[in-house]
Amino acid sequence: MPKSDIGRDDVELSIDYFEKDGDSSLISFNAWARIGDGRIKGHIYTGSVKKDSDDIKQAIINEMFYDPAFFGYVKDFVDLMAGE
Repeated sequence: MPKSDIGRDDVELSIDYFEKDGDSSLISFNAWARIGDGRIKGHIYTGSVKKDSDDIKQAIINEMFYDPAFFGYVKDFVDLMAGE
């Protein structure tokens, strides 16, 4: 992630995605954060996008990055891991 967004440049994001239970028209996803080479990963975000999106991965990124709360969740995780 860009340092300008959260104050540091060593935060790694990973995302897992899957067909939403009970609604085959949606893809659900979970986002996780980790600092540098740390062993602790924290869940920071859950969402869903339409399955018929042209580019599912880009739709997931857009869903997260356009949510004003997303970077707050990342910052909260970073602060927690830094002991603040």
